[in-house]
Amino acid sequence: MPNLGRDLMFFNAEIQKLENAIAALSKVGFSQRKLLAEIVLIRLFLLLENSIELISCKIACGAGYLDGTIPNLTMRHRSIDSSLAFMETHNRPPRYRARWNGSQEIRDNLTFILPPTDSFFSCIQRYASHITEWRYIRNHIAHRNRSTRQKFNNVVRKHYGAIKRGLTPGTLLLSPRLGSPVLVVQYLVQAKILIKELVRA
Repeated sequence: MPNLGRDLMFFNAEIQKLENAIAALSKVGFSQRKLLAEIVLIRLFLLLENSIELISCKIACGAGYLDGTIPNLTMRHRSIDSSLAFMETHNRPPRYRARWNGSQEIRDNLTFILPPTDSFFSCIQRYASHITEWRYIRNHIAHRNRSTRQKFNNVVRKHYGAIKRGLTPGTLLLSPRLGSPVLVVQYLVQAKILIKELVRA
């Protein structure tokens, strides 16, 4: 029987590594701090994508939530590979590929596996704006083009009330003006809570 407890433990251990990296930033210069904060954000988002995908597939294979409740599966799958193949082919357009970096996409992947009343959907919906914000910052760090800048500016406007010319993701993530702890640490904490609630620990 697949177990979600291991996934929660792994996720928390990886988050701890990222928290340790942020705690060590005081030992380097500010420009290096911004770069490392951006790397932490990219690592966080990749970890989140991979964890949500694996948890989703394990649920499709019959894994129970950690509070003892069992999802009411529409169809149970024998393996992670078969569950993922089902998500990508059942009632899907040709060459559909399951994506795990947006709230709507995540929920769409589980549409034919879980009933709409399952707590999985409400949890992902609650954190939809967080996931979008992290994705916008991650994409601008990775691509730095006009399209990613426009979406990154939406995040800047949310936190500053206006666009700040020349503001980089690293500066945003470490800005003391946005509260304590800094934004990148807030994101790490929020991601831990998201996964904990997703597996109902």
